[in-house]
Amino acid sequence: MAAGVRRRPVPRCVRHPCCLVGFFFALRRVWPGTSPHCMPCRLRVSAPTRQSGKSRRASATHPPTRRRGQGAVVALRVFLSYSHKDEELFEKLKAHLEIVERNGHAEFWDDSRLTAGTCLEPAIYSRLDDAHVILLLISADFLHSEFCYSKEMERALARQRAGTARVIPVILRDCQWKIDGRLAALTALPHDALPFTKWPNIDSACDNVVKGLFRVLDEMAANRAAPREVPAKPALAIRAVRKELPAKPALAIRAAKGKASAKPALAIAASGRTGQTVDRVRFLRDAHDLLACHFERELAALRTAHAALTTEFTRVDGSTFVCRAEPAGRRATECAISLVPDRGWITFSDVAASRGNLYIECLGAAVDERGVFLRCLGLGYGADPSRRLTPDDAATLLWNRFVAPLRA
Repeated sequence: MAAGVRRRPVPRCVRHPCCLVGFFFALRRVWPGTSPHCMPCRLRVSAPTRQSGKSRRASATHPPTRRRGQGAVVALRVFLSYSHKDEELFEKLKAHLEIVERNGHAEFWDDSRLTAGTCLEPAIYSRLDDAHVILLLISADFLHSEFCYSKEMERALARQRAGTARVIPVILRDCQWKIDGRLAALTALPHDALPFTKWPNIDSACDNVVKGLFRVLDEMAANRAAPREVPAKPALAIRAVRKELPAKPALAIRAAKGKASAKPALAIAASGRTGQTVDRVRFLRDAHDLLACHFERELAALRTAHAALTTEFTRVDGSTFVCRAEPAGRRATECAISLVPDRGWITFSDVAASRGNLYIECLGAAVDERGVFLRCLGLGYGADPSRRLTPDDAATLLWNRFVAPLRA
């Protein structure tokens, strides 16, 4: 052996020739180039992988985030409805709510986030219909506002009755809000419904509202996280009933109704868009709001262009609006456009008293590889059922039908 070369210590297992491990260690002494990978897999002992200091620090400070579908919790959405005359108190409350949003407990939205050129009502209604919690900032100016009281609050209370949202009145200033029994039945903030202006200072009132809202958000988050037990036997029973249904009558119903589907699915996967779902009912609701915005704008322009023309636009409720135009000395033309969510239709009627039961044209939602679109069911005036319609196309189509008697 060459001088200065340190001899490896002989492993203890080499003293036992019958041991297979000792044999391999002895083999490595004879042929030092022998790789340990030639050993059987059970005899290999993989060395622990070393991690650089930088990666260790990164993994310590940035734990792996949970993605959607892997247990990630989506923040609750909160909609704020207020009168612009209460903007000073609103901005103060908004500053106190900022800490709740920054810590991921909720996402707040109000109409100050609208950008230029956005159609006002459809954008607001879309956010309101998507919210989990709706705060109504009550004051005399709020109750006096036609849009706040008759539109936003009505829509919010309808969602409260349906159990799809929590509505919380927040009393900003003294007013007779309890005269409305629907508001009086709700628990208001701050504590004991004491208006902001009667607290020692505005910050104390805002802090009390944030505490009350945080308890509501915590309760709703706990209810969403709680596992829901679905009984297996009723589901099996339902499947059994479905199997017993005859196939021929179902085919006969489809043939009688043509291409229209009486019960559209609420969520249908759009082909060509992996993992993306299209909610037909929500699409129809947004389209209905856009139609209302289009008709209201066009009626205002028509009244400006023709001084002798009397026009009227009325929102009957969240699902129906009525338009009427009466030229001087001529018969008035009118229409009612209604959303029928259980059938998945938007109906057009030339009778203002109609509420979706009597109609001369109908729009339905359909999905193809390009996404969701509107389709005219072709009940009248030569519409093409195979044509893909955007909400803007549908608005132009129905508007032309409405003003056709005026052009005659």
